[in-house]
Amino acid sequence: MGKKGSGDPMQAFRKAEKAKQLKKNKAQRKETREKQAVWRDTRDLETDIAHLKARTLDDEGKARLATLESELAYVMKLKEKYVAEHPESKDKVYHTREQREQRERPRAARPDPTAHLYNPDGTLRDPKRSIYYDATYNPFGVPPPGMPYAERPPSDDSDSDDSDSDSDIVMPDGPRPDESDADSDSDDSDDSDDIPLPAGPPPRPVRPPFRPPPRPPRTGWGHLMPGAAQPGAPGAPARPVRPPPPSFPVRPSSLPPRPPSLPAKPGTVSGPRPAAPAAAPAAATISAAPQLRDLRKEVTVFVPRAARKRAPGGVTVNATPGAGVVDADGDSVRVRAARPGLMDKLGRVLGDEEKKDQTEEEYERFLAGL
Repeated sequence: MGKKGSGDPMQAFRKAEKAKQLKKNKAQRKETREKQAVWRDTRDLETDIAHLKARTLDDEGKARLATLESELAYVMKLKEKYVAEHPESKDKVYHTREQREQRERPRAARPDPTAHLYNPDGTLRDPKRSIYYDATYNPFGVPPPGMPYAERPPSDDSDSDDSDSDSDIVMPDGPRPDESDADSDSDDSDDSDDIPLPAGPPPRPVRPPFRPPPRPPRTGWGHLMPGAAQPGAPGAPARPVRPPPPSFPVRPSSLPPRPPSLPAKPGTVSGPRPAAPAAAPAAATISAAPQLRDLRKEVTVFVPRAARKRAPGGVTVNATPGAGVVDADGDSVRVRAARPGLMDKLGRVLGDEEKKDQTEEEYERFLAGL
């Protein structure tokens, strides 16, 4: 008999690895559920069980009660197991510390944060600090029914306190510093008025020490005149200017003389006045005599060359080829078209007699030439 196992070792190895992985995942899920059950608060389960036991249950209620009791027993079993291994975390597992603190917590109400503002008899210690204070209608500053107590902002009191503190400062003897400064300024102005001034007008203001020199003369093309040097910066020492070479003629730096046709001054006129400009010639008049045009000759320019050449006998066009021919009486007579006969068809094969005679004559002429 053959073996029951598979013959492929790789397939068997893969199956074994898959089974191990499934078993490992199952153990991890179980551990996670148990850990969550250990730290679970069982007070909700106990409350539900107590409510179900306190009343008459039907079949569905009994099934619900059995499910809750089994779940509570499972959780308590896990808690006991964990506490046996970790006794220091008993209070955290069973939540006994929270239950004990809840039982021992005093039931007294929280103290009123505004209790220090009232006297033992219930009146405000400082009614003026209340926003509801009024000297006539509410001298005690008690808030209206349903409204919370509120105090005035400290800005008003601080301003009054600052003003009171400023008024308590002892000032030194003598005038104030501002008044003394004003008096000193007025004294200085009085002293300057008492200085004797010399007779005569006041001196002119002093000009600046360095005045920019005038611009050198330039020619019409923007070049400096010969012999003129470009001024340097104010306060800088003047540089010596080289004289022009002997071959370069020295021209005077003054402007050239005016032409004799121009007056010495713009307002004066010297010499005879210019003659009045000659009158412009009259505009030329263009005229053309009437001409007789040959329209027939001009139209022939647009006619095609083939259409210009006419046939010697004229061109006859049959506008109604199927209507027949008009006889002498004016009646239309339909003429049957001539159809090719037997001899016409044979003539294409046998050839024309005249053509044969012409060929024979050419042959005879050829022989005669030899």
